[in-house]
Amino acid sequence: MRPRSDHRREPPARPSLRPGRFVRNLDDDLGCGQVHAIEGHQALVEYFDTPAVDDPPRIRVDTARLQEVQLKPQDRVYWRDPETSIWWMGRIGSAHLLESGDPDPVYWVEFPKRRPQPIPSAQLRVRWDCPLEDPAAILATRTTDTPFWYEGRSLLMRSVLDQRAACGGLTGLLSASLDLEAYQVRVVRAVLDDPVQRYLLADEVGLGKTIEAGAILRQYVLEHPQDHKALVLVPPHLKAQWEGELVGRFHMGPELGDSVLVRGLDELDEPPPGLGMLIVDEAHHPAALAHAADPKARERYALLARAAREVPRLLLLSATPVLRNEDGFLAMLHLLDPAAWPLEDREGFRLRVQQRQGVAELLNELDDEAPPFILEQALDDLEDRLGQDARLVALSAAMRPLLDEASDHAGRRAALSTLRAHIGELYRLHRRMLRTRRRSTPDVLSGRAADAALLCAEPLRAQMEEALEEWREAAALAAHRREAPEEVARGLWGLFLNAALSHPRVLHALVRSRLDGTAPPHGLAALNAVQVGWLHHPSLHPHEPELLGALADLLDGAEDLRAAALVRFLQANPDQKLVVFVDRAAVADGLAAHLAAVLGQRVRRHRSPDDVSAFVDDDAVGVLVCDRSAEEGLNLHDCRAALLHYDLPLAPNRIEQRVGRLDRYGARTKARSLTFEDHAPMARAWQACLRECIAVFDRSVASLQYVLDEHMGRLQRDSFERGVGVFEELRSALEDPKQGLDAELHRIKLQEDLDSQDQDAGEAARFQVLEDLDQRPKELARALDAWLVRSLRFGRSWENEGLGLVRYEYHTQGTLIPQPALLRDFLGVGWQAGDFRGRVYKTPLLTWSRSQASKRPLPPLRLGHPLIEAAYRHALRDDRGVAFVWWRHRSAYGLEHPLLAFRFDFMVEAGAAGIEVWRKRHPQLSAGAIRRRLDALLPPRVMSLWLNEEGESIEDEEILALLADPYNTRSGDQQLHTALWSEVEEHLELGHWRPLVRAVERHARNAIHTHPELAVLQRAGRRKLAEQSARVEAQLSARAARLDGRVLEAELRELELERTLHELLEEALRQPRIRLDSVGAVFLANWSPFGARNSG
Repeated sequence: MRPRSDHRREPPARPSLRPGRFVRNLDDDLGCGQVHAIEGHQALVEYFDTPAVDDPPRIRVDTARLQEVQLKPQDRVYWRDPETSIWWMGRIGSAHLLESGDPDPVYWVEFPKRRPQPIPSAQLRVRWDCPLEDPAAILATRTTDTPFWYEGRSLLMRSVLDQRAACGGLTGLLSASLDLEAYQVRVVRAVLDDPVQRYLLADEVGLGKTIEAGAILRQYVLEHPQDHKALVLVPPHLKAQWEGELVGRFHMGPELGDSVLVRGLDELDEPPPGLGMLIVDEAHHPAALAHAADPKARERYALLARAAREVPRLLLLSATPVLRNEDGFLAMLHLLDPAAWPLEDREGFRLRVQQRQGVAELLNELDDEAPPFILEQALDDLEDRLGQDARLVALSAAMRPLLDEASDHAGRRAALSTLRAHIGELYRLHRRMLRTRRRSTPDVLSGRAADAALLCAEPLRAQMEEALEEWREAAALAAHRREAPEEVARGLWGLFLNAALSHPRVLHALVRSRLDGTAPPHGLAALNAVQVGWLHHPSLHPHEPELLGALADLLDGAEDLRAAALVRFLQANPDQKLVVFVDRAAVADGLAAHLAAVLGQRVRRHRSPDDVSAFVDDDAVGVLVCDRSAEEGLNLHDCRAALLHYDLPLAPNRIEQRVGRLDRYGARTKARSLTFEDHAPMARAWQACLRECIAVFDRSVASLQYVLDEHMGRLQRDSFERGVGVFEELRSALEDPKQGLDAELHRIKLQEDLDSQDQDAGEAARFQVLEDLDQRPKELARALDAWLVRSLRFGRSWENEGLGLVRYEYHTQGTLIPQPALLRDFLGVGWQAGDFRGRVYKTPLLTWSRSQASKRPLPPLRLGHPLIEAAYRHALRDDRGVAFVWWRHRSAYGLEHPLLAFRFDFMVEAGAAGIEVWRKRHPQLSAGAIRRRLDALLPPRVMSLWLNEEGESIEDEEILALLADPYNTRSGDQQLHTALWSEVEEHLELGHWRPLVRAVERHARNAIHTHPELAVLQRAGRRKLAEQSARVEAQLSARAARLDGRVLEAELRELELERTLHELLEEALRQPRIRLDSVGAVFLANWSPFGARNSG
């Protein structure tokens, strides 16, 4: 009751509220209660659980906070016959409310095997919304349903637990519209099984970091449906892609823009209050601001660092290597753990990276295919270097007897993998950095095909380069003689060189701008103020206007011969899908217009996601023309297209980004690049360098971005003085055996190997279990349909049964769930009106097929989908199907006296009482992570017992076989509904039924706690926990032994956390949570008390 000041008058009690009326408290979620008494301005509300509860809970509530409830068709009710004191279970009929002069409602109630009859509201009882905790009470009071309800409910409950066990609680991933990949499951599991969810996802480019982050985000939303708040910060050009993935793949459309926000990195300001998760894509971009010269840039990083420090869940996504990027990498680690990785420790961090290189070299020698003498030397060197690490010494000793085994020997490979994992864990830069390498996932990447060149005779480009070379020589001479400012001369050369390698139109625009003192068109040259200043600087020497004038005249009105060559190629290859990348937007516009004039609707200019969708999905659209704005963020892996580089910018990383639009996770074919054969000297030299030295068309060079940037900087600088000859110098530098690209790739590989993990056998086995379950969609469908369709009478309409495309339907006059219950439990399903009268509501199109879910995409019907979660949630609240009793007539049963057999289905999982107490002390840690760890140690399951009326386990195989058959009225099975118990009691003494049920229940609870199968599972879980804890303890202790300062303090905190968790998990395995989910009884006899009766 809310306090009121003394001077306010008490409002009168609501006249409509009377004892016996059904009400709902607006301030709780207990559901429907019944007014027991009115006391002034308060009502005493009584809540009903089962007929076995003699003293039901009653709560005083301010009448102003009560809402009267009128029972609706299909509402479940209980009624105790005043004449016999027998409890009956029924449901409100379709003509539900009887018009009478009585001020209290009278309802028509339908009972099993009886005519509907009117019952006053005060005599009826309705269960509250709390899950049923005592199913034995239903059996004890003989208010059971037809066994068909039990069978449908049991199939659903077992399916849900099977899915939960198989996916290890990763329901956000399981119910996402994507293919399940082992390496992505491993990354998602590593994050979600960790109570501290602050990670750097560092998979190589194209492996699907967005998918991993999206699955983790979806899990957070599923586990905090009412109080989640997430912010995703991305480069501005990736916003549309991220939003599309979150809606299309992870089905977060309702949350997007409300509780899940996607913003550009340039929009970063104070984060919204109550933020529970922060994701930063391309995190190396804001990290680069940490040490910027511009104070405003550093403040933007500081703002991000403050937000990262305060949020409990943080994901940073970046594929950048640590080598040559130490400052940026340190800035990312600072976001993860500012106490352990202070920004000012730049030199210390560089030293740590250098010290890893020697260990990385040794780790590289522990290859599965390495000969014994190499492995033996590596083990000797490791023990010399790391001999203080007891676990490493033990692992090395275990490896030595296996040295001479064949390289494919399972034990040898397992020992090497364990040793590599230990060293990697020991020297990994951060425990919460996860990196997957392309070479470890060959099955999910199609790779790249060698490039091919289109022939196009363009004498103009060679003439253009010749004229530009004359300008360069004169400008360089003027700068050397100090007749012109060197900075301006070099700056102009850089602009002209990049323009020449882009397109003659671009160079022409820059030259005209310099001659005329005008600004070049933005679409051809987007220049900053410094560059504009260079263009408008006075002539470098007296002959410059003449040289530039001749160049401008050469380029005036020049025909684009490449466009004509491209038209010929497309006409000769009408089925070829082609993505054309063009450096400048204005050139792309002109090219698209030219192609469209010849090829019509086959050509699309990329301006929005709709253009991409048309290109991917419509076979009639065969050409997509893009400019540099599409080089990042565009996903074209689904379309089997080739890629044409209309130009080759003097930036290998941009060309890598272009190829990366096709060469990424999910690509159906190899990424094939096309280029134009160029005969101009500089362009030809650059093309040869890209093809033969950098090999960007054949392999990913994403990890080489920093070293390539250094080389390009030198090339731009040196080419001003030496012209086309610098390309040959670049080639020599890139091919240098000690300092060239291959050597750099090797060093990067060694560093990344330390930060990567092999998939162990246990993880591979867990993925196999998940994949096996996921590939049985018909079995999953049968389980859901048994409850929704056969029991609750939802409709089901197949759009294509072969492809598993389906909709489920709620019928207001047929489905056995009242609308209030639908709104309570099934609200998030996304119902759509199925007819104009509002009698049918349909789900959106769903699928049981994983491949269809990924291709279309459509929501897959797996645990985590709102429909399955709602069905499970409703089944826990619903009392139908939790208890059954029937008479089974089988002539094969040889004894005259019937056997009374009781079945108990227990849900068994690891306990969590102590963990809940610990969680309240550490609210920033993930409770879901601990539950997932427990599920891996003791997978949840249903365990069933058959006991006789003495409480003894039934072990006779013949009897168990007779009991195991599903309920079938055609075989003589007869449900004992309320009206039939009297006929049974004519033959059997059952007056002690209620105490008998309770006595056998006690025996069952004792038996399940000491069940041999459970004991085996507990021992296996505790053994697995001990092995995991010992490994983590050894790794953290070894890491701590080689660290100091703040990093050491952080590792010691991790060690203490893991020790505490071990104790809690151990206790949870010793004290499992066992809940009786359903119970039943079967009278097995070779005769029937019902004569020829046959009813269910």
